[in-house]
Amino acid sequence: MHILLKNLIDTASLYSKFLQQDIAICISDTEKYLALFETETMKFPFPVGYRISESGFDNVLREIAKTGDSFVNYVSKEITGTVPIKSIITPVYDDSHTLIGYFSVSINIEKETNIEDSSYILKQSIDSVNNNIHRITKGAGELSQLMYSVEHEFGEIITSVNNGTKSLDAIKNITKKINLLSINASIEASRAGSVGNGFAIVAQEMRKLAEQSRMIADGIDSTLESILSNVKNTSDLVGQAKNVSSDQCVSTDDISLSVDSIAENCDELFRYAKK
Repeated sequence: MHILLKNLIDTASLYSKFLQQDIAICISDTEKYLALFETETMKFPFPVGYRISESGFDNVLREIAKTGDSFVNYVSKEITGTVPIKSIITPVYDDSHTLIGYFSVSINIEKETNIEDSSYILKQSIDSVNNNIHRITKGAGELSQLMYSVEHEFGEIITSVNNGTKSLDAIKNITKKINLLSINASIEASRAGSVGNGFAIVAQEMRKLAEQSRMIADGIDSTLESILSNVKNTSDLVGQAKNVSSDQCVSTDDISLSVDSIAENCDELFRYAKK
C-alpha cells in the first residue's frame, strides 16, 4: 500500500469531525477498495478488498483517471433507501503525478434537500402572491383612472345642468314678457269696446299660454335642481372613492415592491439551496 493512501486512511476518521457533517469515506488503490468509513445512514454496497472492476464504478473511475478531474454525483433518497447523498470521487496522485488510487466522500444532504424543497415551495407561493399583487396593482391603477374619468363626466353633467338652468331662466323671462303683453293687450281690447273682443280673446289665450309655460318651467327647474343636487352628492362620493383608489394604488405599489424584493431573496435562496 502506498504511504500516501495509508496516511489518508489513518486520518479519514477525523474528517467528519472537522467538517461537522454526516459523511462516509471510501479509499481505494487502482485495483481494490482499501478502507470504508460508513455511517448509520450511509452504507457502501461492497466490502473492503472488493475489486473495483467488479463494483460497477469502473467506467467512472477510468474517466476520472483519464481527465484527472473529480467526479460529482447526486443520489436520491429513493435510490439509497436512507438519505439523499452527494458523492465526490477524487483521484489521488503521488509525487511523480502517477495515479495511485481514489478518495471518495459521500455527504448526507438531507437537510440541504429539505431546504431546497421548502425554498421551492416558498418560491412558488411567493410567485403566486406576487402575481396576485401585480394584478391588484394593475386593477387599482385602472380603477383610479376610471374614477378620474367618472369625476370628469360628472363635471360635464353639472355644467350641462347649469346651462339648462340658465336656459330656463331665459324662458321664464320670456314668459313674464308674454304675460305682460297679454295684460296690455287686454287693456287695449277693453278700450276698443266690441271691436276689440277678438283681440281680447287672443290676449286671454296668450296669458294662459304664459301661465302654462311658467308652470312647466318651474317644474323643469325643480327637476334640474334635484338632479344637480344628486349629481353633486354622487360626484363628492366619486371624489372620495378616487382618493381612496389613489391611496390604494400607492399602497399596492409599495406592497408589490416589497413582494418583488421577497421574491428576489427567495430566488436567491432557491439557487443557493440547489448548489
